[in-house]
Amino acid sequence: MEEGRASANYCMSDREKLRGESGPMASNGGRKATTGEARPGECFVEYPVVLYHNGTPDQAVARVYWPAPDGTDPVERYRLNVLRSIFRNRMTKVLREELGSTYSPGAGVEADPQFPGYGYVVASITVFPDAARDVLPDIEKVGTDLALGPINEDELQRAITPLLEDLPSTLENNAYWLNVLSDAQTDGEGLRGFRAREAAYRTTTVEDVQAMARAIFQGDNAYPVLVLPSRTAEE
Repeated sequence: MEEGRASANYCMSDREKLRGESGPMASNGGRKATTGEARPGECFVEYPVVLYHNGTPDQAVARVYWPAPDGTDPVERYRLNVLRSIFRNRMTKVLREELGSTYSPGAGVEADPQFPGYGYVVASITVFPDAARDVLPDIEKVGTDLALGPINEDELQRAITPLLEDLPSTLENNAYWLNVLSDAQTDGEGLRGFRAREAAYRTTTVEDVQAMARAIFQGDNAYPVLVLPSRTAEE
C-alpha cells in the first residue's frame, strides 16, 4: 500500500457519484478519488490528508474533521460547545475504557461569526505512528454513534455542568472582557454572545444536541487527517 493511503475502502452505491472534490467542506467529505461517475459496486481506496512533522519521532496525530454550523447564531454556537464536550467524553470512554488504549482524545469547535458559512468540529488524538491509521475508524465511529443516538440526559448534564461552573471565572478575566467588548461599537457580536451564553447552556436539551449531532456527524462528511513523523516518509 502506498504511503498516505488509508486501509479502508469506500464503496459507491448505485446512486452515488464521485465528484473529485476535496477540502473540509466538500460534499464527499474531502476524500480524494478518481473523477467522473462510479460504476455500481465499484470501490476506491480512501485518501486521508497526510502531513509530516519534524518533531518527536515516536508521536503522530490522528484527526477527523466534520463541517459544522458557523458562529453567526450565538445560541447554536454555545450548543456546539455542549456537543463538543459530549463528543470528547464519548471518545474517552470508547478509546480508553472500552478499547483499552492510553490515548487522551481532544475535541474542538471552530465557529466564528466573522466567517459566515464556515465551521467545523474536530477530534484529535496523539498516538504512536504505527497506530495512527488504525484509530481513524474508531474516531469516526464515535461520531456516527452520536448521530444515531441516543444521547442521554446524564451525558448532557456531565457536559453542561463544567461549562456553567466556568462562567463566573470568565467574568473576572480581563482577556474575556476585551474579547466581548472588542466590537461593541461596530456589530456588537461579542455582547450578543455574552448575553446569550448562560441561557443557551441552561436551556439546551437532549433533543437539541441530538439534532445537531445528526446534522454534523454524517459519515460522508468525515474528513480524516494524519500528521506523521518525517522519518515515515523516508521508509
